[in-house]
Amino acid sequence: MQPVNHIDRLSPTLCPDRAPRGYQSWSSLSFIHWRIPKARLRGLVLQRLSIDTFDGDAWMGIVLFQMSAVRPAWFPAIKVP
Repeated sequence: MQPVNHIDRLSPTLCPDRAPRGYQSWSSLSFIHWRIPKARLRGLVLQRLSIDTFDGDAWMGIVLFQMSAVRPAWFPAIKVP
């Protein structure tokens, strides 16, 4: 049995074992994170969920990005001039 704090860092790097369902491109990414006391966050998160911490505090994060060329796998790519 793996310890509770085990993080699988390998699986996200493996190729899927099936064909993609769609395609998309991401651009203009921005990662924003800030520290927040765990007690302040606790009232906003369901009780049955745990809150991970680092140095005793929780961290909030948002990721801003623009998606383009979004399409299902069966639809041909459209070239935009």
